[in-house]
Amino acid sequence: MATFQLPQLQGRIQFSLDGLQGFLLARGEVALQEKANALQHQRRTLGERALLSLAFSGQYSAGKSTIISALTGRSDIHISADVATDEVQAYRWRDIELWDTPGLFADRPDHTAKAEQALRDADLIVYCLTTNLFDTVTAADFRRLAFENGFAPKIFLVVNKLSMVDVEDIDAYITNLTISIDRTLAPHSLSGFNHAFIDAQDFREGDADGDESLLRCSRFEGFIQQLNGWVKQQGLLARLDPPIRLGLSTIDEALATLPDGTFEQNPELFLLNQQLRI
Repeated sequence: MATFQLPQLQGRIQFSLDGLQGFLLARGEVALQEKANALQHQRRTLGERALLSLAFSGQYSAGKSTIISALTGRSDIHISADVATDEVQAYRWRDIELWDTPGLFADRPDHTAKAEQALRDADLIVYCLTTNLFDTVTAADFRRLAFENGFAPKIFLVVNKLSMVDVEDIDAYITNLTISIDRTLAPHSLSGFNHAFIDAQDFREGDADGDESLLRCSRFEGFIQQLNGWVKQQGLLARLDPPIRLGLSTIDEALATLPDGTFEQNPELFLLNQQLRI
């Protein structure tokens, strides 16, 4: 049923964006016409993307680049404990495009802006943590992203660097990590997300050395199976999310350019704004 409805849904979205673009162009304000032109450019960019996109996001040094390297088998991806990525980089993995985004909270506003734009543009998101889990800042960011902005259905949560702490009972350790995450996300919980606990670097080293024990401890092969299943489950419907968010953000940005009191002076414009948003 979903496959049958997909072209219809895509058509409805594009029809709505056509209406928004035409409305902005018809206005006399230069700023609104500029927003219409930007919308046209961004729609063209979205339309040219042939592959499902998966953006890796999270705090810098969470191991996003390492995970992508482990998935793709590429050794030319820059990996560092410090800030390793300053631009969005795309890598092909099977029939998916993996986006390595700049890390958040590195005191680099330009990095944060690029990362957040990638999240809006991506079909799906892998949000990466280390076993240090959330601090006050990252918890607030994740809650905003997942629950306030409505990204939760398109997020796969990964806790990386599992071997950062030497423990005897890994299952008990993961249980404790889960309890801590549940406490942070309450009233939501980790069970509401597809998730995995892994060590990408252990997998890379185990794969390079043929060390079966290290490969098992990395839990990475299970993560690959989970990721494949999740992407298959989300399917092509994930492609509907970016253009919808593009339309909504264009409305917000257009409204921000209007002088104070515009709606009071032009009630019809207020009603049109509500209709376009719906």
